[in-house]
Amino acid sequence: MHIAISHPGATGIESILKERKLTDLVQFLDRLPTFQDAGGRIHTILKPDTRTGRRSSSKPNLQNIPKDDTYGLRSAFVAAPGHRLVVADYAALEPRVQAHFLNALFRDTSLLDAINFGDVYCGVVKDCWQEYRGWSIEAIKATPRRAEAKIVLLAKAYGKGLHGMALQLKKPLHEVRAIVQRIDDAFPGIVRFQKH
Repeated sequence: MHIAISHPGATGIESILKERKLTDLVQFLDRLPTFQDAGGRIHTILKPDTRTGRRSSSKPNLQNIPKDDTYGLRSAFVAAPGHRLVVADYAALEPRVQAHFLNALFRDTSLLDAINFGDVYCGVVKDCWQEYRGWSIEAIKATPRRAEAKIVLLAKAYGKGLHGMALQLKKPLHEVRAIVQRIDDAFPGIVRFQKH
């Protein structure tokens, strides 16, 4: 299927990206009917991903639903009568689990305190970089520090090394080492948990 996109002022790259996004969406929608059961409902299959240790979804892969949901695709997913559909963000769930382990094992509430800030990664930024203390969640989210904190926390949780973090962050190794050190200093329970 070819989708032509044009709007005033769009660059060629913007048009290509929009077309690709729409093409991916159309392909996703085209496959949905093949996953229906006899009653016309679709049930995804949740399984552990052996590469990351996280859960993955297939038939259909619900993780491929666009986050911005410009076209309202998320509203098409409705739970059966008497049931609920739960949407969970792994990136928000995993630090919560780790925070409860730190509290239970070591009585360390530092990560719980970051979560209670309202956004765990913004809380980590606030605790690791003094210049962000007193900033709102929205202000911290607008900085690259939140994304850095998220990448480092999740990478540490899954055992990714400094080189892998440097590639993901697109930063030199010495800068990544400094970010990791700040997080380790502010959250020593995480280091202790990894050695436990």
